[in-house]
Amino acid sequence: MDFSSFPPEQEQSFVVYEQHMVDGLAKAKTAAIVTAVALVVMIAGIFFAVPPKRVAETTETTPAEVTKTAGPRRRPPASKLLRRSVSFRIFFSRALGVLPGAAIALSALPSCQSPTGGRAVTAAGERQEHAVAIVTERRAGGRLVAIGGSGDRLYEVVEAAQTSVIDRAASVSADGKRLVFASSRGRDSVHQSSLWVASLEGPVGVPSTPVRLTVDAAIDTDPVWLADGRTVIFASNRGGTFDLWRIDASLEGTATKPERLTDAPGDELMLSARADGAVAYTSIVRVAGGAAQSTIEVRLPDGTIEPWTQGPADTTPTFGAAGIYFSAPHARGGAVDADIAFVASPGATPRWVVELGGTDESGPSLSADERWIFFTSVVRGEGGKPVWSSVAHLDQREKPPQARMLVDRAGAVIRSSPAALAGPHDAAALHRNPPYLDELLRIHADLRRIGERDLRTPAPTATPADPR
Repeated sequence: MDFSSFPPEQEQSFVVYEQHMVDGLAKAKTAAIVTAVALVVMIAGIFFAVPPKRVAETTETTPAEVTKTAGPRRRPPASKLLRRSVSFRIFFSRALGVLPGAAIALSALPSCQSPTGGRAVTAAGERQEHAVAIVTERRAGGRLVAIGGSGDRLYEVVEAAQTSVIDRAASVSADGKRLVFASSRGRDSVHQSSLWVASLEGPVGVPSTPVRLTVDAAIDTDPVWLADGRTVIFASNRGGTFDLWRIDASLEGTATKPERLTDAPGDELMLSARADGAVAYTSIVRVAGGAAQSTIEVRLPDGTIEPWTQGPADTTPTFGAAGIYFSAPHARGGAVDADIAFVASPGATPRWVVELGGTDESGPSLSADERWIFFTSVVRGEGGKPVWSSVAHLDQREKPPQARMLVDRAGAVIRSSPAALAGPHDAAALHRNPPYLDELLRIHADLRRIGERDLRTPAPTATPADPR
């Protein structure tokens, strides 16, 4: 549930395509409004332009008159036929006027999704799909949203800020009741972040009001909950380099004084917590020539540091029941990209879990039963800069395993940093998602129009960037 962020200079790489999507959404909204207004005007014109049918005065008829007028039925005069036609037109126009309103009313009903992945019922009684993960979605900044097994965006998890900010690195407590995340809310730049906390126990589907936890000038990021649901471990540069720190947090925004857990010469980032209190992280150090190398290390509850991998570019660890999932460089076909690997113990030989050529996969996040792996996949352009990011998943029980993309049917959008929810998840819904590479190539048609490289030509993985 804890993932890397892009360095400031790489964050700007998303701006071109993000603006492309924002412009497209704005045009679509304008067209929808114009169409709706035209429809309302047309219906109003029909309704008010047609005079109502006049009701004839009633008269009494004697039995003799009935006998006198008995005979073959005659066709009603043209005036009566016209009145019947007018009556039908009035009925039809009124029906047309009701239908759009009913559709709008149904679409406005609040969704009743459970943040822990449960299925709920809307006010209209309609069954809604499960939320499978909380992700950062790039719409006018970065917002935390819950997505369903179909890939659709279900609802915003926390209230939107008044300005453009980036909310990221979400972590859900073990009991599913609390959310902690890093955000640039209240900071001078989107490249700075503080810790924020929010409740997930409010009305389902209604954005929660976040409260700021850390208020000083330091950059605080990559928070994770410990099993007690009270203690938060995070990375911060408040001591110079990025180290691990600990606080006890409340939903009211109060926190204990941060306690330092590591004091290494390099940077410790991208955390994951185990039930016993151990914390896995990415250790980044500078070597000869200024190049950065990264490995996976674990801080045990007694303070002992265990090296788990040898690098040279291992990142974003996540604890599983029997080991650690992480991102590592994978060389094949004369090119190198990042894939998801698994290591069972310190120093053991890793095995590949997710292998996708030509893109960089990172930030694995697991469902409670570890059947589903959710991860971020990044397409890089010239100079290794990220130009597209999506969230995908893989079923470890499927033979052979097939990576699939969680893409919103309303349109592709940049997503990253999934925090998997507990589940259980709807396997049929997740298996209906499009194969990852097929969907990526379809989306890539838009990317190529703004001058990015061909996906079929893998780009080398960039070395870990300086997080500062």
